[in-house]
Amino acid sequence: MAGLIEKFLRIFARRGRSIILAYDHGIEHGPTDFLDNPDSADPEYILKLAREAGFDGVVFQRGGIAEKYYDGSVPLIVKLNGKTSLYNGEPISVANCTVEEAVSLGASAVGYTIYPGSGYEWKMFEELARIKREAIKFDIPLIVWSYPRGGGKVTNETAPDIVAYAAG
Repeated sequence: MAGLIEKFLRIFARRGRSIILAYDHGIEHGPTDFLDNPDSADPEYILKLAREAGFDGVVFQRGGIAEKYYDGSVPLIVKLNGKTSLYNGEPISVANCTVEEAVSLGASAVGYTIYPGSGYEWKMFEELARIKREAIKFDIPLIVWSYPRGGGKVTNETAPDIVAYAAG
């Protein structure tokens, strides 16, 4: 495990810190995130921005973005799961890409989002455990994004104690 942490730091934090451009939200938020800056809807523009601004990496979803637009100019993190904003129930985000597929797309790391507090957290934790085993098998770092959502106990998603619990 320490080897994967070192690998992540070597790829994404060469200067002792890291700044990564996340472009995985199109599936989650839909096109409204791009209305203020129409150029930001173009994955080629995002790659150019990441390259020219010196980002340490870029996060893409698999669904057409990574396959079609990733050019290898900056390290890639493939977000393995997603959800849409069209669903109104308890938050759940399940895998739509495997670690093996991400590696075949040129990923230097993979990412997975969980929603602690959701009625489906058990399913996401179960899936995360499987993905962690796959990441170790393929010797690729795994990033976990954790957002407290849903359920009766998450009444304030930004409360410091709730955020700390979800981050833990």
